[in-house]
Amino acid sequence: MSSYYDCIKIASMVIMVLVIPGPTNTLLVSSGYSHGFIITLRLMLAEMFGYLIAISLWGLLLSTISHAFVWLIIVLKLFAAVYIAYLAFKVWHFSLGKKETKVHFSTVLFTTVLNPKAFVFATYVFPLTAFTLWSDYISSMTTFVCVLLPVSLIWVGMGKILYRGGRKVGRLKPNLFYRFTSLVLSIFSFSMFYTSMKGVLYL
Repeated sequence: MSSYYDCIKIASMVIMVLVIPGPTNTLLVSSGYSHGFIITLRLMLAEMFGYLIAISLWGLLLSTISHAFVWLIIVLKLFAAVYIAYLAFKVWHFSLGKKETKVHFSTVLFTTVLNPKAFVFATYVFPLTAFTLWSDYISSMTTFVCVLLPVSLIWVGMGKILYRGGRKVGRLKPNLFYRFTSLVLSIFSFSMFYTSMKGVLYL
């Protein structure tokens, strides 16, 4: 990456995607409620390793086919935009229920590897050079990890707060949080779609 602006751009987009309630975040929330911060910290490491593996694999694939199949890259980005739009719709109707489960390290790891968010990171958030140049790969992944861990910690804390005796839920009004998240995702999806369509014009 050429500047701090690129790091800030990646960080801001990573935050917008990571705040989406999804399979991995749901596991962190559940563990945060059932077992607290200390035990759940290791699950944050599982999430980190899972994303690093998945993003790297997607990036390797994209860098391999990018020169021969430029149109496929654009199609994948359009699918990513549609996926974010779908999540925006889903999050609008999202609600948390009280559920105590024991969450294992391997469960979070494999859930994250299969998480479609990794596809979004590789196709839209990270520059393609992150998968062709070691310097860009290291800086991109470092930025990602620096954002991922604090956001994961927030999800763990949310599990402890939102599930604490019903009264807290009423004060924090989590539904408003999800409505706001849905609107942010809608804007993000439109931006992704617009950028991808611009790419179509240059084919």
